[in-house]
Amino acid sequence: MRMRFLAMLFLLCAPLPWSCASAQGDGAGAPTAPFKERMRIFFAAGSSDISAHGLATIRRVVEVARELDALSIKIVGHADRIGIAADNERLAQERAQNVAAAIKNAQVPDGALSPVESRGSTEPFTTDRNALHLNRRVEISIYGIPRL
Repeated sequence: MRMRFLAMLFLLCAPLPWSCASAQGDGAGAPTAPFKERMRIFFAAGSSDISAHGLATIRRVVEVARELDALSIKIVGHADRIGIAADNERLAQERAQNVAAAIKNAQVPDGALSPVESRGSTEPFTTDRNALHLNRRVEISIYGIPRL
């Protein structure tokens, strides 16, 4: 059980390689297929503070963003189901706003950030009572066209 949990945690903390579309050329050498990468930042219960691991993920988001044209970054906040739904919605919104502010402060191009979204506790990653901490997250989706 513990080994399965650790394997699941490892997969959740890493960028998701299966979510990346490879860039296909149009015959003239220019990439035409969109690039997409999704990353997650996890939070402590009742907190919207970004951890050191979360800051490392934000640095990776910025690195990827600087390699793309036609850039769009979507940020969605989530919460676990513990507590009052309205509080969870507010907390998920704060988490998303904090991540967006950190990305913006890292000099991501203007207009790249879409308005943040909050899903509160309505879209859990897991319903396992022993892994509810995985629901306290912000999901970052990066879209763009790779530069040559």
